[in-house]
Amino acid sequence: MSVFLFLTPAAQSEFTVSVEQEVYQAEENSNITMAWIFPVDTNKSPDLYVDLQNVKLKSSIYTYNSKRDAKLYLHEIYRDRLHCDPQLAMKGQFKCLLTDLMVSDTGTYQCIVTLNGKSNSKPCDLNKKVKRTKTKLIV
Repeated sequence: MSVFLFLTPAAQSEFTVSVEQEVYQAEENSNITMAWIFPVDTNKSPDLYVDLQNVKLKSSIYTYNSKRDAKLYLHEIYRDRLHCDPQLAMKGQFKCLLTDLMVSDTGTYQCIVTLNGKSNSKPCDLNKKVKRTKTKLIV
């Protein structure tokens, strides 16, 4: 009995999304940059769709579609506070700056990347850093 294994081009084109940090910590009212990385062939224009989700909200907070780059979607809670660079996404880096961090921003963020018909995702957590204050002991 013989077994033949055929590798199709689709099987060879799998990719993995990775995150620069699995856990981000920031203080309230500060700014934080979250970043994901994935391989892209820069010699040709990829068919790219990026969906950033806030797991707690069960909602997309930012989407980018390379076929409709003029139509970015940004959730109203993050309007004027979340700034992502779609041009970097075309180079395999998805970076988002979240400004004026609020307590409600803490939680898990899931970045789902669909590249040329294949999907992969990676979560990261955003935690509120506790400000350390000096206390005086009065005796």
